[in-house]
Amino acid sequence: MSKLLNDRLEVGQRIATPLRSMEAAIDTAIEEAGHVMIAMAAGRKQARVAAATGQDAFANLGTAVQALFDGRSAIIACHQSLEETRRDLGVPFHSYGDVAPKPRALEAEPLRAVG
Repeated sequence: MSKLLNDRLEVGQRIATPLRSMEAAIDTAIEEAGHVMIAMAAGRKQARVAAATGQDAFANLGTAVQALFDGRSAIIACHQSLEETRRDLGVPFHSYGDVAPKPRALEAEPLRAVG
């Protein structure tokens, strides 16, 4: 392999590792937000307080969750843009998702139902 291609592969890996970590962190934050929502709703019922009690906190949590969803959409778009850049530079891919190797376009089998 050429030095330039090796350099590009190295740069790609240095970008991919924290990118995947960031994607996972956003998903974890969304998961934690779900736990907060459940705890708040259950806590309000357990404390037997009116539905209006703490409504501002629920609204603020909703705003925070929407920001997490927007962030998730943005990082996915970033990932897709980086994938286009990788293709434009002719850099081969070495991984797919979190663990499995990326299938080559011509080698990939179509999805099928299993039972």
